[in-house]
Amino acid sequence: MAVPMFRTFKHPPSFPSSKNFSIVFSCIATLPYCQKSMARLLLLLALLSMASMLVSADTHSDCGLAETAFGMCIPYVMGNDPQLDPKCCNAVQSVNDLASTQKLRRDICDCLRKMLVHAGKINSGRLAGLPGKCRINTNVIPPSLTFDCSTIA
Repeated sequence: MAVPMFRTFKHPPSFPSSKNFSIVFSCIATLPYCQKSMARLLLLLALLSMASMLVSADTHSDCGLAETAFGMCIPYVMGNDPQLDPKCCNAVQSVNDLASTQKLRRDICDCLRKMLVHAGKINSGRLAGLPGKCRINTNVIPPSLTFDCSTIA
């Protein structure tokens, strides 16, 4: 049996301007079915909204861009890749190019340092030697997990 999608209800007489006034309510007649569907829809919309805010916030910020680029170097600095991938050096160059001011250099350095701390076991020798191995003169890549990025000129 098909359930009507819309039902017309008249307001109670005490409602102001209720004479011959009706409003179309969706799903009122089928409340139990509609509640589940609406709850799922609202949950989905909330999750999509939160996800889009996170993606927007992370990938469109300088920190997010630096993290995305430097992600190519994580396997090497963790010791999982025996050799340095040329893509990692391209990433180091991209991060260096992104850091055009002192504030950006400090912010990006701190962002990468935090990312490396969360990554887990880092080979400190590989991390410290990364810019030299890539032949890129940069101070944006933190040489250790305890490096104070606020000292960058």
